[in-house]
Amino acid sequence: MLQWQGHALIDQVIARIHPQVKSIVISANRHIDGYQQRGFQVIADQLPDFAGPLAGIASCLALVDSELVLTVPCDMPLLPSDLVLRLQQAITQNNADCAVAMDGSHSQYLVALYRRTALLALPQALNEGVRAVRHWQQRIHAVTVDFSDEAACFGNFNTPGQLG
Repeated sequence: MLQWQGHALIDQVIARIHPQVKSIVISANRHIDGYQQRGFQVIADQLPDFAGPLAGIASCLALVDSELVLTVPCDMPLLPSDLVLRLQQAITQNNADCAVAMDGSHSQYLVALYRRTALLALPQALNEGVRAVRHWQQRIHAVTVDFSDEAACFGNFNTPGQLG
């Protein structure tokens, strides 16, 4: 719900990805009423104790019926307008389960496109104690996609001080 350039970060992320996807589901454990005001389905983790982004992804699976599933964090308001296209091309060309954005120097593990079939094994991994997204991606056939030409698009804001 942090504001940047006069708008909530979540609204800017939605504006960037909405033209690229069929539907949006928001995973949230706080500020649920605020997220629901955006007009999309909002789901809280089904695992206790805020088990991390993987738990959020797993919780949303029941609401997703598309072959491909995009995940992005709510604090990256400048995501590329060709994000899904480039990630999808990488999945197709490499017959991969997942394509992960890389800003030229760092993998952006939460900015990823998955085959839904690969995500079906996620609940089992959570039961085995896997919590880090990058560790989950190591279990499946994941490829990275070089976005160094748009590296600034992956800037994220985690605290109000970073918004300045």
